[in-house]
Amino acid sequence: MALQGYIERGGMRLNEALTEARELKHPLTLVVALNEAAAFENIFGSPDRARRYAEELAAFSREQGFPYWAATADTYRGRSLCALGHLEEGLDFITKGLLMYRATGAQIGVSSCLTEQAAAYGVLDRPLEGVKCLDEAMKIIDTNHERYWEAEVYRVRGELLVLDPKPDVAKAEAYFNRALDVAREQRAKFWELRGAISMARLWRDQGKRDEARELLAPIYGWFTEGFDTLDLKEAKTLLDELSL
Repeated sequence: MALQGYIERGGMRLNEALTEARELKHPLTLVVALNEAAAFENIFGSPDRARRYAEELAAFSREQGFPYWAATADTYRGRSLCALGHLEEGLDFITKGLLMYRATGAQIGVSSCLTEQAAAYGVLDRPLEGVKCLDEAMKIIDTNHERYWEAEVYRVRGELLVLDPKPDVAKAEAYFNRALDVAREQRAKFWELRGAISMARLWRDQGKRDEARELLAPIYGWFTEGFDTLDLKEAKTLLDELSL
């Protein structure tokens, strides 16, 4: 629901699920709800809240003897730390969490972790390591057909190209276009917004301000809720800049 653009409604359903899970006092139900809460906050909400949910999930999972969920919790904690600016510590948690996660034999969700790793490597000026993460993420997606994070893989690939000292602008634009195409095919308005923000920034920096505004404005205008999320705030700030 939230990825389709109904962020507040998705958050309400999540809060209801988490409340019921706590009342039930059923361990497996609670770890699933905490996992979803950490995931939601990492994408749509507050990295600090995501970190707190991840830490609760990690502690409870280890207490209950759930190695799969403990590993997942560590990856979410790492993602939240990266978002909070603690990149090296966050990468360490994601890397260790992925190792534990894979040791359980699980693969679902690995592509999203690798994409977050890649984004952090980009900020740390280590784009080649980021590209390796994305290559692996794409192989997993093509093998398992777990495509809910596919648009982000393409978008982050484009962002890594933009960060290069000698950016391949045409190639970055092609990746952003692919991210937009995938998001539209999946009717994932939130991923479409992220792709449009990345493309609009690229076009702005090329002096294509009108094209950037024409791409981003209708996508931003589609949303009717979730305006306190970081991405929607970012889109509004960029649109205001492009309108000057």
